[in-house]
Amino acid sequence: MKRIHKISFLLVIALSLLIMSCRAYPGQDLKLQSIKPPDTPNSKPVIIILIDSLMDKPLREAIKKGSAPALQYLMERGKYYPHMVSSFPTMSVTIDSTMLTGTYADQHHVPGLVWFSGKENRMIFYGNGPKETMKIDQPQVLMDAIYQLNQVQLNKQTKTIHEELAERGKQSASINGIVFRGKTEHSLQLPPLIANTTSLPQQVKVTGPPLLSYAAMKQLDPNNSRNARMWKKFGMNNLFSAHDTAFLIKQKKLPSVTIAYFPENDMAVHRKGVSNIEGIEKADQAHQ
Repeated sequence: MKRIHKISFLLVIALSLLIMSCRAYPGQDLKLQSIKPPDTPNSKPVIIILIDSLMDKPLREAIKKGSAPALQYLMERGKYYPHMVSSFPTMSVTIDSTMLTGTYADQHHVPGLVWFSGKENRMIFYGNGPKETMKIDQPQVLMDAIYQLNQVQLNKQTKTIHEELAERGKQSASINGIVFRGKTEHSLQLPPLIANTTSLPQQVKVTGPPLLSYAAMKQLDPNNSRNARMWKKFGMNNLFSAHDTAFLIKQKKLPSVTIAYFPENDMAVHRKGVSNIEGIEKADQAHQ
């Protein structure tokens, strides 16, 4: 009985870590030869770096302290717009859906982290914290986050940037992005600890951009599995995102647009407050 309880406890932890990431393994083949170079000799690939919950005041504080040299480098060589207004509501899945579709929640149909779907007649829950996660159907939450969000609940009539680019013959990549729907079919491989101890399938079919990286379930760099272990939130961390992005750069296979998501600052902000700069420092270190 003690052994059963121990296994159940480990399973709960594993599911919670994967779900709370809001959210592969070595041997996955990346068909880099299928990625086209930029369309014209003068065009340059674009890398969109999304640092969750990044705000102006703590960013400036980190730079003033000298603990964010990579972000300072980018600011000094580009244009910085601090007076930004977030889309509403300010929740990751809703904001990311807005960013990738160019529409608000009334059009992309993802209103928040927790909401009631009249169409499905149930609560939708993408993962809103450990306490809530432990109380509900964790396998369903995981499927909502990794499958239903992109393949069902995100309005199919509202195209994502990945779909728009594909229709124009351009390639794109998503690295740890929460919202990633595209036109290329992929298989997400669930971690064995979860797949072998729940009713969830071992593989989940999704559509995304030609290059898709999604924590422990799918990676670009075959050597990045060390950053996708259970105690590292199954790959939903800054180093995982940085390594897969660097892999594309080193292979000279960057597509027209790459969206790379760095999640850990959000965790630090929720845990220690909006003035805390530890999350910014960690994100900066991942970029160095």
